[in-house]
Amino acid sequence: MKIYLFEPASPSDPKTIEEALAFFNNEFPSHEKPSFSFIGQIGMVNPELPYLAWDDTLKAKTFIEASCKKEACFIWATRGGYGTLRWLGLVDFSSLASSLSNKLFMGFSDVTFLASQLTNMGLKFLHAPMLSTFLKSNPESRQAFYSFLRTGRTPLLAGVGLKQGSCVGRVIGGNLTCICHSIGTKYEPQWHDSILFIEDCWEDLYKIDRMLTHLIECGALDKVQGIALGSFLFSDNEKEQTKMLPHLFADRLAPLEKPIVMDLPVGHGSSNMPILLGGMYELDGTSGTLTPWDFE
Repeated sequence: MKIYLFEPASPSDPKTIEEALAFFNNEFPSHEKPSFSFIGQIGMVNPELPYLAWDDTLKAKTFIEASCKKEACFIWATRGGYGTLRWLGLVDFSSLASSLSNKLFMGFSDVTFLASQLTNMGLKFLHAPMLSTFLKSNPESRQAFYSFLRTGRTPLLAGVGLKQGSCVGRVIGGNLTCICHSIGTKYEPQWHDSILFIEDCWEDLYKIDRMLTHLIECGALDKVQGIALGSFLFSDNEKEQTKMLPHLFADRLAPLEKPIVMDLPVGHGSSNMPILLGGMYELDGTSGTLTPWDFE
């Protein structure tokens, strides 16, 4: 099993990456432990714009290099933050389609833009912890991630039903802020007949309201079959917003008359169970579950 490590957005702390890799290798349950290789620089800060990792052109070249590896492999994002959208337009994805068919990219947060591009091509993307978050992920999330690497299977996820009914569809989405910023670009998700998964963190309640309203008013939520809501985190001094969140979801989403499940254990918190974006799932708003249909 080969895993290449790639920095697509903001710079990582090399020490954190080193510690996470050591932890991974110590805990991974199989005697056939993955072989890790870095693709490009890790932790190199862009000198002009220090919230970015290195250079957009170099990131695009590194992505192409990783995509053109001959062997089947996983390509794991080290960190999110911001920056993925900046270099995607420098890549000719149509020329990489055949090379990407035996690769699986993994990550979440800002890498949602890449996930959308790949799922729009009919490929899959594993929404899962990154190395920068791995040490903070709970044991259940880590074990589910290890299980996926060994078997290709993602777990059934249990949340809370908000709107009854069930549907089957291809799961799309990821970070709500990134999804909203993709609208009008070529990375906008293909909404039709899909199940939209969304999560976010550190956004005020009114901003979540505004983004959900944007998805409603642009017609995106009319096209999806159901909505799966992961975790939405607030800071410790914003507990009142946490209490109001279910009311916001009911107010904005319940009138859509389609299955909705909230509180799925996926997102920026310690619980970040893997979801295979581009994979077929059943969403059941009565039982509050998201169940994978395709096992690879």
